[in-house]
Amino acid sequence: MKELEHPMPEAVSSPSLFAQITPSLGVVNAKLVGPSIGQREVPIITDLVVAAINEKGAGLEFLVLDLSQVTFMNSMALGMCVDLRNRATKSAAKTKVIICGMNAELTNLFKMVKFDKLFTIVKDAAELKKVMGK
Repeated sequence: MKELEHPMPEAVSSPSLFAQITPSLGVVNAKLVGPSIGQREVPIITDLVVAAINEKGAGLEFLVLDLSQVTFMNSMALGMCVDLRNRATKSAAKTKVIICGMNAELTNLFKMVKFDKLFTIVKDAAELKKVMGK
C-alpha cells in the first residue's frame, strides 16, 4: 500500500512567542518574551527586530530592548544584543539603544561583560521615559 505523500507539517512558531515589536514615531520597542533567550529564539528575534529597524531607517531614534520577562540569556543572546545595537546605529548614527527591565542577575552579567558601556540601561518604564525625554 502506497503512503500518502503529505509530509508532516513542521512546527512553526509564531514570532510573537519570542518578541513583541511595537514601532512608534522614531522608536522600535522590542519586548523579548522569556524566561530564557537562547539558540532557538535568537534568529527569530533578530529577524523581527532587524525588519523593524530597516523599516524605520534613518528615522530611528531609539531601539528599546525590554528584558523584563527574561531571566536567562546565553552567549548567543548576548551577541544578538550587540548585533542589534550595531545594526540600529548603522541605520541611523544618532540612534540610542536602551535596555530596560532587567533583573539583578542580568544586570550583573551585563556589567561583568562591560555591556553597560555599549547600552543605556534603565530599570523601569519611568526611567525609560526620562531617558527618552518623553
